[in-house]
Amino acid sequence: AQLLEARHLILAGKTTEGAGKLNKILALDKTNPQMLILAARGAMDAGNLTTAVQCLNLATPYCPDAGEIRLGLAWLYAIGPVGTPKQAIDNAEMAVRLSGGQDWNALAALAAAHARAKNFEEALAVAEASVLVSPAFILEQCRAWQSQYELNQEIKRLWK
Repeated sequence: AQLLEARHLILAGKTTEGAGKLNKILALDKTNPQMLILAARGAMDAGNLTTAVQCLNLATPYCPDAGEIRLGLAWLYAIGPVGTPKQAIDNAEMAVRLSGGQDWNALAALAAAHARAKNFEEALAVAEASVLVSPAFILEQCRAWQSQYELNQEIKRLWK
């Protein structure tokens, strides 16, 4: 309950107060993987990617085959200022394996990991595979983002 309260405070914009509560909770127990996953989410919400990675890494030995942990690490290593491209790829590949290759988000994380490693051809191929298994609502959101991106590019071109 305290962990959810800390996350709620962070989401409500009370980042300092929520992060303080989160740190107190983490000081008490660093062996409960579910608590560590929630703490990682709270840290991500607060913008503290380093703490999120630490929480997920602490949870990994207790649940080495937990797709949620591997997926979180894959995304954090792929887009965050922590970790290496190899760590991103390794965790993303495990998340894809654990999902049987049917989780669009795991495939998207693998594409991002390959992009971070500058393996752009592989990134594109995996991104295309992700699209093939993506649910309709995700594809609609992507189309909206693409339209917005194209509009922004046109505005930039016109202002030059």
